[in-house]
Amino acid sequence: MKERIKDFISVTLGSIVMAIGFNSFFLENNIVSGGVGGLAIALNALLGWSPSDFVLYCNIPLLIICWFFLGKSV
Repeated sequence: MKERIKDFISVTLGSIVMAIGFNSFFLENNIVSGGVGGLAIALNALLGWSPSDFVLYCNIPLLIICWFFLGKSV
């Protein structure tokens, strides 16, 4: 149980650090990285779409596909 809580806290802190870095570095300077985040930055610059909404709407189907093909344990 302790190991699971430690893993959860580590993932949460890593996600917070990544979100701060993404918003303060990539998004502010219009630097397009790879993946869904880079596509969100490009569409924000071109069409004015919200990057956070775009990443959310793209990641939900990706998570469902991952669960379907890789299983619940992954």
